[in-house]
Amino acid sequence: MKREQLDELLKLRNEVTRLREETNKISALAEANQKLVASLKEAKAPPKDIQKKKGPEDALPQDIHPRSSWAFRGFATPEAAVESFFWGQVNGNRTTLMEAFSPEMLPKVEEELKGKNLAEEARKIKTEEFRIVDRQQLSDDEVVLNIYTARHYDDGQFRFDNFNPTVFQRIGGEWKFTDKHAPDN
Repeated sequence: MKREQLDELLKLRNEVTRLREETNKISALAEANQKLVASLKEAKAPPKDIQKKKGPEDALPQDIHPRSSWAFRGFATPEAAVESFFWGQVNGNRTTLMEAFSPEMLPKVEEELKGKNLAEEARKIKTEEFRIVDRQQLSDDEVVLNIYTARHYDDGQFRFDNFNPTVFQRIGGEWKFTDKHAPDN
């Protein structure tokens, strides 16, 4: 081979090597771009831990509590506190009602019940069941329960009402209703 041809061959080989390097860079950039696009889609999507709001139909069988099963269960768990509260309400038991609330809420509850005949009020209560559809542990001593009640209304309708998510706090070993606001998810 002549020297000119050899120089031209070397130039072409160098050019091929350079073009391969450029092609590899383009492939790496394309891969990085795909990762960025996927990351952007993920960032725009709602977080996986945020689900649609649960309704009464989402309650598990063990979380459906018909009125006929209500009893005083004490306050050892948030769920027991809820059932004891409803039992106290339909039975006009002032002591149980008062025990269900945190010290901060007691003055409000006492004011609301002031002068009311609880036996008469109990006869007006048309709650037929409650359902716990969601739990969120905030700390060892705070839990949020999302509760629905099923009621008969004067218009003949039977429907579920949602409590605002209720924060329960362990105070002196017992769980109490609080007026704290549940954190937004």
